[in-house]
Amino acid sequence: MKVLSMCFSILQSILRKKIFQSPFMKVVNEAEMMSLNQQKRIEELEAQLREAEDIVRDLRAELREVQDELEKLTKNSIQCSSEQKSGHDVITSSLMNSL
Repeated sequence: MKVLSMCFSILQSILRKKIFQSPFMKVVNEAEMMSLNQQKRIEELEAQLREAEDIVRDLRAELREVQDELEKLTKNSIQCSSEQKSGHDVITSSLMNSL
């Protein structure tokens, strides 16, 4: 009985080795490795994407600030120009009336 059990264990070991060395198992192992490598690459690309999205978000916020500042400066410039023009018109009118 002990001999039979030992033979069975040896046979299982031999079969396991042959199965794992079969061309099919080599293909399966290669496919698993490719899958793991692809998963790793996907995770790297997702991390890069998150970083790029953060940069885009920051740049959009900065662009909004610059646009707001430009709008304020433009309004001030137009307002100053209007005030100067109306002041100039008053002086011109006064001079014309005095002639």
